[in-house]
Amino acid sequence: MTQRHDVPPKVTVAIPVYNSASTLERCINSATSQTMKNIEIIVVDDGSSDESGTVAEALALDDRRIKVLRLQRNHGEPHVMNVIAGIANGDWIAVLDAKDAFLPDRLERLVHEAESREVQMVVDNLLYVDFGIGRVIRTAFDPTNPPRTLAMSDFVQAANTYADFDFGLLKPMIRRSFIENTGIAYYEHTKLTQNFYYLLSFFAAGGRALILGAPLYKWTLPSSAGNRQRIGTTAQQGSADYLPLLRANEHFVTEMNSRGMTEVVTMLEARSRQYRAMIFYHDARLSALEGRWFKCASKLLLHPVAYALLASRILARGRRASRGAFGKTVRRPFARFL
Repeated sequence: MTQRHDVPPKVTVAIPVYNSASTLERCINSATSQTMKNIEIIVVDDGSSDESGTVAEALALDDRRIKVLRLQRNHGEPHVMNVIAGIANGDWIAVLDAKDAFLPDRLERLVHEAESREVQMVVDNLLYVDFGIGRVIRTAFDPTNPPRTLAMSDFVQAANTYADFDFGLLKPMIRRSFIENTGIAYYEHTKLTQNFYYLLSFFAAGGRALILGAPLYKWTLPSSAGNRQRIGTTAQQGSADYLPLLRANEHFVTEMNSRGMTEVVTMLEARSRQYRAMIFYHDARLSALEGRWFKCASKLLLHPVAYALLASRILARGRRASRGAFGKTVRRPFARFL
């Protein structure tokens, strides 16, 4: 597939890559197969130790719309997205994770809806794909919902780390001129939940957004319910993973407070409490698994914010145990419930 060099691309597809050789070809092919042909695809290999860069470069030989950039060391997805924003030529920038895929008409439909309604961002529904069983298991939300404006208040209410679907997981397509005029950028001091803070910055800068009920993005679940396997390099989170999330969140509490955005600050403070609960919970759980019961008990007694989380985990695991875990010898019977 070739493209006339005198016609600027309508959309830049941004693909940050880290150790995704097994899924990258499918991902890139979903972009090159779009019904909208006037696009560019920027693939940035973020210091992968596998063959991700080689896979991307091989595909680029057959399609001049694909541009591949290799970083010598891993910087994290926020840095990569900021790099892509700085070199993009499209009127719009659409993010595509290396484990995911677009439906064939996604970009054409998003551009049509966004430009006809004069918004600076458009997001759509997600198809949840279980890679272990190889099929779509559900959508993120009701696919019959008509297109509607997504206000900051909507985003604030639906961006909840405990929700069935956290709006911070939405995959945006944003007008490049808005990014340049406002200076919004990905926060590079955390490698997790970076998309949530980017969307928050978009709304704080006065952006107007549209959300579609149509599911046009295939989002691969990080683990498979069918075989308990995980995809990619993401590991199970512990307390050390939530500390940078808490620090990042506190940064935005301060920033939004300085702008007088009371509703947003309230939501972010609730998010901080959730992160603290996870930190204390994981510390207590680790102590229990190591047999340090006094330390476990003191963690829970000193940090009651973790009580609700602990109670929900015990109840959930208790229900699972009652359905078939009887008769097994457990070395530390209480620790297994944490």
